[in-house]
Amino acid sequence: MKHLRRFTRLGVAPRVAIALVLAILIAGVLERGLRDLLPPAPELVVQRSWLSDAIEEAAQTVLSTPPAERAAALARLDSARTLDYRILPAIPDEAVMGPFRYGPQAPQVILMARHQGDDPLQDALSSRTLRNLQIAVQLDKGVWLIVREKAPADMFSRYALYLSGLVGRILLIILFSYAMARMILRPLSRLSAAAEKMGRDREPTLITGMSAPEYAAIADTFNEMQMRLKRHVDGRTQMLAAISHDLRTPLTRLRLLAEYVPEDQRARMLADIGDMETMLSDALAFAGAEMRREPEQAIDLAALLISLADTFSDSGEDVLYEGPDHLTLSCRPVAMKRAFANLIANACQYGEVARIRLSSAGDVAVVDIIDHGPGIPPAEAERAFEPFERLEASRSRDSGGTGLGLTIAREAVAGQGGEIAFVALPEGFTVRVTLVR
Repeated sequence: MKHLRRFTRLGVAPRVAIALVLAILIAGVLERGLRDLLPPAPELVVQRSWLSDAIEEAAQTVLSTPPAERAAALARLDSARTLDYRILPAIPDEAVMGPFRYGPQAPQVILMARHQGDDPLQDALSSRTLRNLQIAVQLDKGVWLIVREKAPADMFSRYALYLSGLVGRILLIILFSYAMARMILRPLSRLSAAAEKMGRDREPTLITGMSAPEYAAIADTFNEMQMRLKRHVDGRTQMLAAISHDLRTPLTRLRLLAEYVPEDQRARMLADIGDMETMLSDALAFAGAEMRREPEQAIDLAALLISLADTFSDSGEDVLYEGPDHLTLSCRPVAMKRAFANLIANACQYGEVARIRLSSAGDVAVVDIIDHGPGIPPAEAERAFEPFERLEASRSRDSGGTGLGLTIAREAVAGQGGEIAFVALPEGFTVRVTLVR
């Protein structure tokens, strides 16, 4: 555990270096094990020095071992895995190309080519393998050591074993590399999730427990950034709420003074005061939604929409609901009700009618609010969601409104992890709300 804690405190660069070294070591161990398991290759490629040392070791073994035990002794040699040793009283009847001096202890060495040609000895010597060559070493009178390449084993079994070992080695390295990559990149996933949650819920998500020094520094900086953003947004929101609240008193006095204004100017003055009070109410609602985050709970979305449709219909608006009678959704009820109320009010005010259509697919609920108004051009869609923004092409100042309805609706839907989009359907201009259940 102590060594594990030391490893978790290492930086990213040392971890990558350790991972590479371990991967190389694993590959080497597997290569060695695979080499021990596999039979010799069908064509043996050797170095001359290794071949010379192997033959000399075999010769010394034969000379130092009783005749009855020579075959077993030769079989125990390491080189016996790739070379075939035989002890014969005479040279086989093959094409003899010798004699050649091998060393001071051996009277002679005979090279024998397995095929005939214009120059079989040169052909055999020019080959990098022992396939076409045998070596006969005279150890004593009537004792010849014949060295040749060991006959290959069953090729299918050999290649199957080789391929299985190769695939196993690759898979083991892949799994090891994947585990190391996850260990190194997991903190970045936490950072990404915290940033996404901060943008959706507007609440800081502090990141702790980073072991690598680089990640710990990034986490501390990110946490400080979250707190600064939170303080900045809260300060602006509190200022907006305070201004909106303080303006109510002068507006109340103006409404009282309007009673003493001449009749021809009173209606106009009271209408302006009413517009200002509406703006202040929307601003307070927007600021309150930003400052207070109500807890989520399961509601019946269909019942909520039906209730809103009935409320607007009772007030004389042309609003109809289409969809299931019940659909459960986990959300912030007050914020969600305000969002749909704003969207339905916009449809009634600028599109004369409102058709509410609810549908679901899997864990996604879709609410379409359709009206017969001019709609919003695609190029102006993003600007329509800006606070206090009014699009003159489709909105008249005389029709009322403050430009906060879509902003409040988008904030509520985004806090739920959903989105609002404008869609052109044959039935009319459509505001589509997509929510995650």
